[in-house]
Amino acid sequence: MASQTIPTAIDRLLAVLGGDPFADFPFRDHTSDLQGWVDEGSILFDAIEKLQPEVIVEVGTWKGSSAIAMAKRMKMLNLPGRVV
Repeated sequence: MASQTIPTAIDRLLAVLGGDPFADFPFRDHTSDLQGWVDEGSILFDAIEKLQPEVIVEVGTWKGSSAIAMAKRMKMLNLPGRVV
């Protein structure tokens, strides 16, 4: 019996969207202007460390600082997850 790969949440989201909506975005043409409220003492970092999520869905992004901070924390903890 052949094994089947179970699609991840990211796979399902990309299927609904018809692919990565940002694949052709010219990000190098824009300067970074990150803003947010997350700092090193954030409860979000404690939650990431304790829960070790595979996916974090950021639904309140202003300019991306919090999402990037959470992704960096996941990377620092060697978690194979994503922030979407």
